Order: sequence, then structure tokens, then C-alpha cells
Amino acid sequence: MTLIDFHIHVARIGDYQPWVIDWTMSNIGRESAEQYIGQYLSTDGLARLLDDNGLDYGVCLAEMSPICTGVTTNEYVAEMC
Repeated sequence: MTLIDFHIHVARIGDYQPWVIDWTMSNIGRESAEQYIGQYLSTDGLARLLDDNGLDYGVCLAEMSPICTGVTTNEYVAEMC
């Protein structure tokens, strides 16, 4: 069976509102948002994350929510793919 994660955010840390980073870190137990995001925020890093979790494919999403969470452009998502 093919496994697909259909909801992956690939924003750079500066693209998020500060509360999003705080919330993420409190839920995944990482001390450094930069370290965690930097580890996976590349084409190779994202492929490794999918492989490590037994996933065959991932769908990366752009986001246009500047007031709520932040902005990740379609162009940036395309660069990641």
C-alpha cells in the first residue's frame, strides 16, 4: 500500500508568526525551532523525513494566512519539490 502525507508545511522559520514556533516546539519537545526546521527544510531533508516515517509521498502546502500563522508562497513550495 502506498502511504501519502497530504498535509506538509514547508515554511522557513521567518515565515511563521512567533506563536506558531512556540506551539510547535511545545508539542514536539524540541528546544530549537531553527535546528528542527533546518534539519528537514531541504529537498533531501524532506525525503529523509518521509522515509524515516514510512511514507512514500508527501504533499507540500503553500499558506496565505499572514495574520494567523504566516505566509509560504507557491514559489517557495515549488523550490522544495
